[in-house]
Amino acid sequence: MSTIKVDKITGRTGSAGASSPLQFNGDTLTLGTINSGVSLASATLTGTTTLTGTTTLTGDLVPSTPLSHRNMIINGAMNVYQRGSLAITQTNNGGFALDRFKYNQSASIGQWLGTMSQHAMSDAEVVTTGHINALKIVTTTVENGIDDDEYGYLIYNTEAQDCQNLCYGRSNAKSVTLSFWAKSKVAGNYGVTLYQQDGSEMIGGVYTLVADTWKKVEITFAGNTGSNIVNDNGQGIQIKWGLIIKSDGDYAGTDNTSWGAYASGKLMHGHTAVWGTSTSHDFYLTGVQLEVGSNATPFEHRSYGDELSRCQRYYQNSFAIGNVPGVSTVNEDSQISTSWTDGNAPFHNPFCTDMRAAPTVVLRGRGSTTTGEVNNGGTYRTASATSPSTKGIAWITVTSGTGGQYNAFTFELKAEL
Repeated sequence: MSTIKVDKITGRTGSAGASSPLQFNGDTLTLGTINSGVSLASATLTGTTTLTGTTTLTGDLVPSTPLSHRNMIINGAMNVYQRGSLAITQTNNGGFALDRFKYNQSASIGQWLGTMSQHAMSDAEVVTTGHINALKIVTTTVENGIDDDEYGYLIYNTEAQDCQNLCYGRSNAKSVTLSFWAKSKVAGNYGVTLYQQDGSEMIGGVYTLVADTWKKVEITFAGNTGSNIVNDNGQGIQIKWGLIIKSDGDYAGTDNTSWGAYASGKLMHGHTAVWGTSTSHDFYLTGVQLEVGSNATPFEHRSYGDELSRCQRYYQNSFAIGNVPGVSTVNEDSQISTSWTDGNAPFHNPFCTDMRAAPTVVLRGRGSTTTGEVNNGGTYRTASATSPSTKGIAWITVTSGTGGQYNAFTFELKAEL
């Protein structure tokens, strides 16, 4: 790289080299002073250019990537938290806490237990990362040695029809850059993988953390020219962040630095951090952004209302913010309708927003944590949602329901990928 330093440019008749536009081809051009009457006509800037001070552009600014809607991740700032905290056990082997981010572990894990929740950042952390919330996973019961066939990782699934701009499966497949802030009690190398379900192909990378230190991670992945992503509401690109992985085990022994057919040995190649073997082990994640191109741009912050609406395409519930489904029994979490003469009940349609697919519906009677019921005039009765669609529910079927009575119940609507 070369550096050119110019103290002053004085234009001829009010222009700077009108017949020969300035060309910046990856080198650094440092300008001391440009007279106020100077214009740079038809200048071509290639590479990274930094402008300090007030810059006035006459005409159109045409960026190579969008100024908005760059981030393919929903809830990357970890602000939407509809479900509340999650206790991870060998019974559920993971699930959701913060919206759109799921923890998943193998059934072979024998001891490890943990919790996943929202972490409120300290002022110092906000200064470092620019984010007020993070996803947090804490070890509560240790894994006594990580066996070859054990794994635990975070997952984010994009929707296939939102990945069509990547042009995967074609000669012009585009590179993407994944960026995020991460922190862990355990120093070491952590694996991260992109998996494309259509075609069953994958590619991976590695990042390094220092113990108890926030780090901004940026990894660029080449575009996949091998297989198309079907234009539907199924799974597009899946991102996995490795946590419980044995560095020489079944899920880390095969190179994954270029796109290729899925193989379990490619899952977390290069992962060496030994995580989950002490109750002090934790992991934090925030500021997740996936965007087209080979450079990470500043994080695209969106309003809470915007992010909540996007999340509700995949999950909605009737619970007040801060009240945990399956735990909270307060009246404010429920809705009420009046039974028809046949004892069945209407549902308050439409949904907050159209859902990705017809949802799985979980009903609980008001004041109860038991699923598959409604409170019908003060009596808990078996109930189920009839003919749910992406927009609403035809009705609630209430077994032996009494007509003309109130039906009070909470609900969850699940259409996650």
